[in-house]
Amino acid sequence: MRALFTKLLMKSSLHKSLCDFGEKHPAFCLGIHLLLGVCLCLSFQPSYLLIWAVLSLFHNSWRRFLFYQLLALLFFLYAHSTVNTKLNSPSFGTGTFKIHSLSLSHSPFQRSYLYKGDIEINGLKVPCKVYSKMDALRPKADCDYRVEGKLTQKGDDHFIFKPTSWEKIGNTFSFAEMRFQMKESLRAWIKPYFTSSRVHALLSALFTGHLEDVILKHDFGRLGLQHILAISGFHFALIASFFACLFSLFLPQRIASIFLLVLTSLYFLFVGPAPSIMRAWIAISLFLLARIFYLKTTGINVLGVALIIEMALNPQVVKNVGFQLSFLATLAILLLFQPLLQFLRRLFPTPPVYRLSFLAQHRVLIAQLLIQLCALNFSVAVVTFLPLLFLFNKFPLLSLLYNLFVPTWIGLSLLFFLLGLTLLPLFPYLSKWIFALVNVCTDPLLALLSSPPTLLDRTLWVSSLPQDLVVIITVMLLFFGIIKTIRLAKF
Repeated sequence: MRALFTKLLMKSSLHKSLCDFGEKHPAFCLGIHLLLGVCLCLSFQPSYLLIWAVLSLFHNSWRRFLFYQLLALLFFLYAHSTVNTKLNSPSFGTGTFKIHSLSLSHSPFQRSYLYKGDIEINGLKVPCKVYSKMDALRPKADCDYRVEGKLTQKGDDHFIFKPTSWEKIGNTFSFAEMRFQMKESLRAWIKPYFTSSRVHALLSALFTGHLEDVILKHDFGRLGLQHILAISGFHFALIASFFACLFSLFLPQRIASIFLLVLTSLYFLFVGPAPSIMRAWIAISLFLLARIFYLKTTGINVLGVALIIEMALNPQVVKNVGFQLSFLATLAILLLFQPLLQFLRRLFPTPPVYRLSFLAQHRVLIAQLLIQLCALNFSVAVVTFLPLLFLFNKFPLLSLLYNLFVPTWIGLSLLFFLLGLTLLPLFPYLSKWIFALVNVCTDPLLALLSSPPTLLDRTLWVSSLPQDLVVIITVMLLFFGIIKTIRLAKF
């Protein structure tokens, strides 16, 4: 298969360009090789052969290609050592529970505390959830516990543990309790400043990464906007941009970058190490380190480093839906945004701004902004369309429209919320007016999301999709994006 690809590409300069792309983005190429090794460990799909053949085109020497294959084999073996064993029946016994996070969980019948972490019991080490009733005296999530109870498997990577006893393990520590208390304190601190409980719930979720309002979660999920609620690169970029502008007012760029690195790292500890959050934190940290030490980097290489680090910490993370969609959407933006933007600008050309009147200039600027939003939305939608259908068996068509303006609207609300939160300790009255403005501007958006147009509220449903078909089409779309990125870089 590689020989066929090479014969077709050697007739032009494309093969050399692909090799140059691999030379310029070694972390990305290595990350994809390691990802393929982990995926082959979890399950073999014939479509993975296509990925292997495409990857071989980015190497101009067999020695380097074989070296990457060796590293992929090592990750294959590493992932194999962490594969979870399926339970045919509930497992009873005593084990060690290491808590990673604590949050409030809502169901139609009751509220409860939800502990997430890893449990090691009867020779197994698996991720699991533990529920504790609100009326019970719950164990503090500030250490590891020796627990006794029943472990039940609900899905491939979904385990529930029902403990009958908890015993603290000395000389252990977890940030989960401190993180939970800080988030709850923040929610309680800002609650009096918002007249709308839904706006308060939304902005708290955008900043803390956990949404308690079940109806609000349903509204966003029905319209394909749930990615806005999950903290990712979008949120880290907004927060970093806000404080970068603030620090640049009185600090040199390098010192401002150091302060920003510390601040984003503290925020990462505050929200917790979810896969999409870790990717965003690694990316922004590498970007800031490059600025501090005057190094050159690219978004594609940064994404590759984040991929390698996350898989090195836990190869099983590749099965996490948030991990998959986060990396896929980011890669789609990096590879397809500029080609789509160039295509739309050719399709809708604009006259020179200096020849237009003042009002016409603003109309052109708004049109350019809409073109950029369309390019951003379409780049993500084109690549994630089939994976979303495969994972959830549905795709809300209104998400194509709502993603054009809802992220921008939410982003502006979050920026003003950050401004009010920053000024709150020093200027509480000014913060009160800022929060009131955010409340007034955000409430209509939530009303719009709760009552979408009935005629347009349609969802595309499929019973199932072949995994190989989804992988092949997605890989070819991204390969096309790489080719277009290479060609754009030459001009």
